[in-house]
Amino acid sequence: METGSKKHIIAERLPDAGVVLSLCNLFVSDIAGFKVLSLYSSLSKRLEAYKILTAEVASHDAWLNNAGFNAVYHASFNPDFDLVPSAFQSSASSNYGTDFTVQHEGNGIHILYGIQRWMQDNIGVRIFIASVNDILTVLVYQNTSCLFANSFNYKDQTELLYFVVNAMQVSGVKQEETTLVLDYHCSHKYGLVEFLSPYFQHVQTLKVPFEDPDPEIEDLPELLMPNHLIALCV
Repeated sequence: METGSKKHIIAERLPDAGVVLSLCNLFVSDIAGFKVLSLYSSLSKRLEAYKILTAEVASHDAWLNNAGFNAVYHASFNPDFDLVPSAFQSSASSNYGTDFTVQHEGNGIHILYGIQRWMQDNIGVRIFIASVNDILTVLVYQNTSCLFANSFNYKDQTELLYFVVNAMQVSGVKQEETTLVLDYHCSHKYGLVEFLSPYFQHVQTLKVPFEDPDPEIEDLPELLMPNHLIALCV
């Protein structure tokens, strides 16, 4: 394990000597000025290695320049999306094992596909909120069913809470039964975790569902989670 040992590298774990790169998939996401790279085995689906780089030097990194991986996938966080249920599509087949298609998903695999796959192993009412450039995306789930998905422009934490509560009312779910899950941007903005906690049963951040690969880096599980979500789709 190498952590913070190189300039512009926030976190790094290199592949073990026995890992064959041509049998690994590289997943890439852009989060808060960082380029997050996650290497997963295409056979075992296990996380093999990762790098978190500052965006300014990421384009020169060897992993992004013909490193010989099996495939390279990018995460899309585009808030201007439409969900189209499979029943309303000309083709009955679903994308990435989901029962809907994300239209206008942007470049890469939209994070909504990954959340849907992740929710297949979760129960109860969960609301996911994500923020990109002051645009809030709200997803309401009951068990594995997506009840609501939309995006809104917001100005402050009070307006954000209004949109979340409105989504709950439209979906018919109760605050006292709801777990609110924040992405990296929301959990580090406006003190939202503390502000929102009194209104919901649980408030937590979206993070990798396995033991922290490096407990010395506090935000690492949150930064790695988007890549983990899209890795579930491949």
